[in-house]
Formats: sequence, C-alpha cells, structure tokens
Amino acid sequence: MKNPLGRKALLSKVASTLGVPSIDIQQVPLELPDESGGTPVRIKVDVAIRLAGRVLVGGWSTGPVQFALQVDGRTVSTSETRFSRQDVAAHLGLPKDAQTGFVLIAEAAAGASIGLSWAANSGRAGSQPLVLRPASELTAGDSGMLGPSAGLLTSAMAPHTPEWRDAITRFPAAATECLDAKAHVEAAHIVRGTGQVVVVGWLATKPGTQVWGEDDAGNTYELEGAYRLVRNDVHQLFGALFGASARMSGFIFHAAVSGAPSVFRIKALSEQGVHLLSEAGLSPLSEDPATFARWLFGVGAGGGRLGAARREAGCASGVWDD
Repeated sequence: MKNPLGRKALLSKVASTLGVPSIDIQQVPLELPDESGGTPVRIKVDVAIRLAGRVLVGGWSTGPVQFALQVDGRTVSTSETRFSRQDVAAHLGLPKDAQTGFVLIAEAAAGASIGLSWAANSGRAGSQPLVLRPASELTAGDSGMLGPSAGLLTSAMAPHTPEWRDAITRFPAAATECLDAKAHVEAAHIVRGTGQVVVVGWLATKPGTQVWGEDDAGNTYELEGAYRLVRNDVHQLFGALFGASARMSGFIFHAAVSGAPSVFRIKALSEQGVHLLSEAGLSPLSEDPATFARWLFGVGAGGGRLGAARREAGCASGVWDD
C-alpha cells in the first residue's frame, strides 16, 4: 500500500500565520498547528490532473479545512467531495470512516496555472502552486485516491475510444461488492463465420453508473444499445434497489468483434474501482440459419417482444432470414 505520508515520513510545520509552506505538499504532508493547543491539522495533495477543461486535485486532511483552487492567480468556483481514506486512517490511527479524503474540481483552460489555497479553523492559511499531470499519466494507485470522483475521468471521454480504454485500465480492481449495478451473463456465443458475438443475460443499474462489456481480446462494448426485455424475476430480487431498471433488465446483445476472444465480461465503475459483475466463456455457435434459429428460440420464454429481439439479433448477425 502506498504511504499516504508521501516520500518522507517527517511532517513540516507552517512557520507563520500566513501559512506559507517551506515544503511541497504534493510530496510531504503539511501540519497546521493550533495556537490554542488543539490537535494540529495535517493536509497533503496526492494527485493533481488536467482533464477536458477541468482540474481534479485529490488528497487528504485530518481536520476541518476550507480549500479553494486558483486559476492564473484568481480564485474560482471549486466543488469539493469528501470520502473516507482507509490508507490514511490506518497510518494515522484515525477512525476508518473518517472523511479524510477530498477531491477538488474546477474549470480551467488548458495551460492555465493552478494553485491551491487552504484555511484551517485555527486561523492558519496558505497557498501553493500545483504541478498538474495529464489524465493519461494517472496510475491505478492515483485513480484510487480520487474516490467517488474517479468516474469523472471516463465520463468526460468519448466511450470506447483508445483514451477511454486506457483510463479504464488504470482503475484498481474493486475488492468489494458493487452496490450500484448487478448483472449476469446467461449465454455468450461467437457466431461462426460472422465475426459477431451474441450475449444474453440481465443488467440492472442505478442512474449514472458506468457499465460496459469487454472481452479478453481487448474489445469493449457499449451495452446501452442492447435489446431490452422484461425480467420480473430480477425485479423481484432487486426492484427495491434499482426500480424500473431491474424490471427491464433482460437483454440480448450482439456486436462485431476483432481478434479471437474467449471470455465476455460485464464490468462497472464505482468509487472503489472496477467491479467484475459477471463473466462467461464465449462458445462457438453455428452460422447455419436453422441451427441459429433454434438457439434463439431457446433463449428464455416465448413472447412477441422476445421474438422481435431474436429476429433483431439474428438479422444483425447475418444468419436470420424472415
């Protein structure tokens, strides 16, 4: 685990009430003493990046601090998100649920100089220019320090572009269950001779959750365009969590692929990282129209909407002929 205290374990104290630091808070934590004898507040910046006309600054503090960002020397509107940083809590002996982590976000033109200012309740205040990196240089460890704002890295990008795929690979694998999405792949096939995959299953999400399909050959898939089906069984299980999304969670998905994938996965992004929701091996399926038709009609129960979905999948795969 990365040491949240930075490259040095020593803390640097502010030397004056102006709070002008003699050290770089992007490298070493800064301690803001309380003149009344209270517990000092410590602050540190772990990551600072530029992304599509915005800057994201992530770090931690051990007490109440008011932060603001400056763009070319001018204080600008700054949004702040607080969340728990268990790495910081473990190193400093703080409660695990302490809201020590922060992410600051502000609009900033490309090339503008960025500064951070702070003011503690003790009256200590200060500021420092920041060195920012492009989002493409972010590591998996850095991404984890952005907490619930991590999704901004990909939401600002065109989905499934090389830039988006690169950003997704930098997020750490989540070690906890995803509370924002549930999914199950019930069948996954490659149709011989067509260069397409056909996947059947269900997927329920909360609004705004980033979910996608991918395979082991490096292809990613936008699942929003899949044909949707009513799944009352899923709604009974997860309706309280996902509402209408659980009822219309069934899907039949088809898409062209490159390479020779053997596994299809559904993943989701949360503040804990990337969650693997479900995966299944891609088995070959005959391109023979009669064989393919029998498989399609064997998916789920009969019905007009499902029949239409089967015909849509079959036509798109080039093996269905009405």
